[in-house]
Amino acid sequence: MSDIVYGGQTVYGYDIGIIMLNTKFPRILGDVGNAATWDFPVKYEIVKEIPNDKVILQLESSDIKTLRRSS
Repeated sequence: MSDIVYGGQTVYGYDIGIIMLNTKFPRILGDVGNAATWDFPVKYEIVKEIPNDKVILQLESSDIKTLRRSS
């Protein structure tokens, strides 16, 4: 094993990343938005550039690019 450490990210230690809409409602245990649901560390990224109703009702291909940049 090398003694050299390389950077490239702001945070480490999570197993998966989850992209979430910018919503405000209770996230009970078992919900994907409750970090305690998982048996391993997760990183959440909140998408604020696209309104929630647009994602649900009118998602366009240009919006997918915004979501990909968030991940």
